Amino acid sequence: MTSPIYMKVIQNDMADAMGLVLVIGTLVQIVGNLSETILIGVIRIAALAGINVLMFIFVYIGVLLIRKNMESFEAQMVMNRTFKPLI
Repeated sequence: MTSPIYMKVIQNDMADAMGLVLVIGTLVQIVGNLSETILIGVIRIAALAGINVLMFIFVYIGVLLIRKNMESFEAQMVMNRTFKPLI
């Protein structure tokens, strides 16, 4: 949760952001399982494999673009931040 993208976007609202990430992750799992079940019933397995390959390619390109944009921000971040434990 302390990656540069979170630090840049949410700053002091770390607890709220962690809750939001948990909710979004749960919703993605539910929608993913539901859509997978529907697609397997409607489309052939070979077509689903092709869609899966395309999704991996799009995600890979997205990660590369985000990585390039975040390199300059990571260079500016102060890495010696100290975090107090919650307990």
